[in-house]
Amino acid sequence: MCIVAAIVFPLDDEDLKSKFKNQKETKIFTKKERVNLWKDMVPSDWYWVYDRSVKEFSTFRRQVVEQTAKDGFDIEFIVLCGSDYVSVKRAPMGAWSCEKIIVSDISRPADFFGPGKATPERIEGFKDWKKVDFDIGRLSAKAKDDAAMVFARLSFFSSRMLESMREE
Repeated sequence: MCIVAAIVFPLDDEDLKSKFKNQKETKIFTKKERVNLWKDMVPSDWYWVYDRSVKEFSTFRRQVVEQTAKDGFDIEFIVLCGSDYVSVKRAPMGAWSCEKIIVSDISRPADFFGPGKATPERIEGFKDWKKVDFDIGRLSAKAKDDAAMVFARLSFFSSRMLESMREE
C-alpha cells in the first residue's frame, strides 16, 4: 500500500453535533468553517477537502475511482479515525465502505496501545497488527511527485463532476 494523497472528509454538521451532544462547553464549527480552516490555514499539496454532503459521497467516490482507473491507478479508500471510534472491543467495520482503517491516538488515549504495552492489542474481529517499516524520506518524495499528478487529474474533472452531481 502506498498512500499518495488524502481526501479530508469533514463530518456534516448534524453528525458532529450528535458526536458532541454530551459536551455542553464544546464549540462546534460549521462544516463550512471547518472546510475553510483546512483550505486556508493548513494548505497542502497532498490532500483535498471534500466540502459536499455525506449523501453525495458515494457518487463522488465512484466517479473518482472510474476517472483515475482510466489513467491506470487503482484507488483504495481507507478510513482514518481517532481512538473514539476504535477500541479493543469494537471498530467501524465497513465504515464508508472501506476495508481498511488507520487509527490515531494523537488526541486521546487508545485502550489497545499505550504505556506498558510493547505492541498494540488485537482488536476483536481483526488480524494481528503488522509493523510497517518505511523510509520516510523516500516515501515523502514519492508521495509529493505522485500527488501532483493525482491532484492535477482531480482538478480537471472535479468541477465537471460536481456540476453533474448538482444536476442529478
